[in-house]
Amino acid sequence: MAFTVRPSEEETQVIQKAMKKLGVKSMAKAVTLACGEMLSLQDKVNLLERQLRTVNQRRVKAENAINDYQKSQHALVSFNPKDV
Repeated sequence: MAFTVRPSEEETQVIQKAMKKLGVKSMAKAVTLACGEMLSLQDKVNLLERQLRTVNQRRVKAENAINDYQKSQHALVSFNPKDV
């Protein structure tokens, strides 16, 4: 048994926009290609988000190392052997 689902007016406009961007004339092909493109873009977004998290973690570690270095420099400069 086969049945057809008609898209709403808004969905039709989105599909037609995808058809123009993808350069296809078939609505079914446009939907299929657009879904594939969306999945590909979602994978890219996930990869970029992972890379961003990694870079942020490295930034935090670098900032902490700089702060620790500055504290140790300050402690070294302010060390007075007469106080011991």
